[in-house]
Amino acid sequence: ENNDLYIAKAADAYQKAYSLNNKNFAAAFNAGIAYYNQFTSLEEKVSANIKALQNLNANKPAAPKDPKKKLAFDAAFKAQVDSIKKLNVALEAPIKTNVDAAIEWIEKAYNQLKDQEKFTKPEKNVISRSVDFLATLYGFKRDKSRGKDQKAYDEFDAKYNFYDTLHDKYQ
Repeated sequence: ENNDLYIAKAADAYQKAYSLNNKNFAAAFNAGIAYYNQFTSLEEKVSANIKALQNLNANKPAAPKDPKKKLAFDAAFKAQVDSIKKLNVALEAPIKTNVDAAIEWIEKAYNQLKDQEKFTKPEKNVISRSVDFLATLYGFKRDKSRGKDQKAYDEFDAKYNFYDTLHDKYQ
């Protein structure tokens, strides 16, 4: 948890640096990466919860034969499953917030550099990594909207494809 606190402080510091000089693509990129790191940390927690749920289901003991005991057993098992599912539901909002913030800041860095013809080594590194991160983030948003909101899915898919095709351009 201290790690998350320091990442949040780093994001804030980079945002302040960018506000002092809005041409500072590195500050915008680093703010975006701080949010991206928070996103990946939360996604790892979601994955761990899913694994725990899978293990719980895979190792579910046999239910008792007695109908009353079976009801109690099923209720207890459902409570365990629901508690893990609630953890993932609670992580959805912070994940969305971090993904949106990462996109915002990494796009600022990308937009600062995209029209240049020649890049210094740091600029090339930032723009090439920016398109990779943006493709990943829009791919995540696209996958989350699949089957729920077709308009959003199409919009995120278009953004994903846009940034994905730029991968080779900046190598």
